[in-house]
Amino acid sequence: MGITETARLLDGLEEKWEGLHIPRYRFKRLCSEERGVFFDCSTEPERCLEDVMARTDYPRFSVYLLVRGNDGELTVEEVSFANPGGETLERFVKRYPTQLRPAGALAYQLNGRELVDYLGASYEG
Repeated sequence: MGITETARLLDGLEEKWEGLHIPRYRFKRLCSEERGVFFDCSTEPERCLEDVMARTDYPRFSVYLLVRGNDGELTVEEVSFANPGGETLERFVKRYPTQLRPAGALAYQLNGRELVDYLGASYEG
């Protein structure tokens, strides 16, 4: 299923984007690049990922974005979304690119910034 340590993915991003500093404390320990999700788990990562994706009790979801500021510097930003309707992380991850990302990209553009890349999503709680 392609589950790896998040640190490995972040190391690769810092190598790719020279000078990029990633606030690693914001990220969960594991990631599934295939599903675009960061998550924590102590045992059986594959099974744990399925449980994480199906839960409906997360109060908020977060997305991690690579953003170029008006000074040209790249930063990683975390954007949080409330989950009042009990949505699953799986559904949120599927709808983010088409329903939420375009508005976020426009908001950055209006502020003279650029949404360069979507790194993935996670959950709070």
